[in-house]
Amino acid sequence: MHFSVLAIAETSRVLTTFHTRNAFGRRLCQILENPGGLRVTRHLTISEQVAIFLSVLAHHKKNCVVKHDFIRSGRTISKHFHSVLRAVLRVQSIFLPRSTAIGEESQDTHWRWFKGQISINVLGVCNTEGLFTYVLSGWEGSAADGRVLRDALSRSTGLKVPTGNYYLCDNGYANGEGFLTPYRGLRYHLKEWERGGGGPQNARELFNLRHGCTQCYRAILRPTENKMGNFKESLILLH
Repeated sequence: MHFSVLAIAETSRVLTTFHTRNAFGRRLCQILENPGGLRVTRHLTISEQVAIFLSVLAHHKKNCVVKHDFIRSGRTISKHFHSVLRAVLRVQSIFLPRSTAIGEESQDTHWRWFKGQISINVLGVCNTEGLFTYVLSGWEGSAADGRVLRDALSRSTGLKVPTGNYYLCDNGYANGEGFLTPYRGLRYHLKEWERGGGGPQNARELFNLRHGCTQCYRAILRPTENKMGNFKESLILLH
């Protein structure tokens, strides 16, 4: 009996903190109540129902564990978990607003970035035959190349670098495992070498020369640049 009293007191303290001291929890309960339609029941408040729901989702707790945490039957836990879930589905438009197209009249500087025009940052990867093997679009034109690349690498179905291989990139990216960029501030483009000045003066210039002259890099870069113009024109700009 003493243990039960302590457990109930602790549960009450946690719920009070969740609702009164946690702005997120308080706002979430308000949304799920109205317009979500979640209602107080004979035995559980809205705060307790939401706390049960979040306990399962956030901590992957099983019914047999949650029922002991909240001193409720397994049937009660399951019933109210699904009640909150239905309320969440009813207000999904609030939590997951739909994207809207970016019109030509938009003045948002995140999108109106390149030469004052609406633009997007598209990551395109080609193989040595000039065929696209990966494309990621949707980022606003103001997004840094490195940020777009990190997004591509972080996705479960995103860009994968074959083991023991590297992609040759321009200076918009950073050197890292699987990616090689030229040295900054040194001659790089073939036109710069054609203008004279002799051959490479040090190891870094030699690296830049070979980076720019590599047949693999030329096969990747040129088709990518030629195809990207037409590819971008066909994209729909979304927030």
